[in-house]
Amino acid sequence: MYYIKVSYRYYQSIGVIGHLGMVGGTVFRYFSKSEYPVTGYDVMEKKNKAKAFGSELVFVCVPTPYLWNKHKYDDVAVDAVLGQIPDNKTVVIKSTVRIGTTDKLQEKYPKIKILFSPEFLSEATCDQDFANPDRQFVGYTSRSYSEATKVLNTLPESPYSAIIPAKEAELLKYINNLHGVWEVLESNHYFEVCRSEGLDYERVIRGAMASKWVGPVMGRHYRIIWHRGVRGVKGKCFPKDLAAWLDYCRSQKIPAELFQAARKMNRRILAEQKLTEAKAEEK
Repeated sequence: MYYIKVSYRYYQSIGVIGHLGMVGGTVFRYFSKSEYPVTGYDVMEKKNKAKAFGSELVFVCVPTPYLWNKHKYDDVAVDAVLGQIPDNKTVVIKSTVRIGTTDKLQEKYPKIKILFSPEFLSEATCDQDFANPDRQFVGYTSRSYSEATKVLNTLPESPYSAIIPAKEAELLKYINNLHGVWEVLESNHYFEVCRSEGLDYERVIRGAMASKWVGPVMGRHYRIIWHRGVRGVKGKCFPKDLAAWLDYCRSQKIPAELFQAARKMNRRILAEQKLTEAKAEEK
């Protein structure tokens, strides 16, 4: 157990909505080890709601799923939480949301100050990732700009940090996850080449990763083809974010041929294993 000492408390209390989830739990555990009084609330537990929602600074860490049967991204939970927060509070959305969501919600709830701060966490190392980030962004709206510096200074320090418009912060979250999609699919493509030619994929990838150009890009666990007995883009984030991104591009009439091809490839890989995108979320 370690204790986080802060040089200055910018807020007298912190609430974490969705503190039983992966993201919310990470945020809650971090601030529980600090000098900030922190209260968690989750619909699965339904304790301390008034105290959590009434905190000076509230982190919103609720699911934004993709509804596969309706072919749409769903941010209803985020909206519902913001609708219950008292006036004059500062709110930081940690959930992944489409570009423009924070500004849209700020217009709907003008009496609270809403910001967006993307998380870049791996489920296996979430606590370390949050406490020692390689970058930290706080995205503001026209109403919440005055709180951005305080929020940034409340979050863990990082080598690179920036206060930027909320839309840019929302895009940065998608860039992170979509890059992961590309790495998984690129590795799967090379795996299929090796399988076709009778080559040793692991040896080939080790050689590729020895490069100072290819190695850092292809790094981490994305080169591992079989994860929990399944290959392809899977898990709680990547499939839904790829689908939501394509919906966003379609709605804005932004060409997205590369991502359409990525989704087509992943659907093929999953279908070969008798899986759908919805089922891949569970893997």
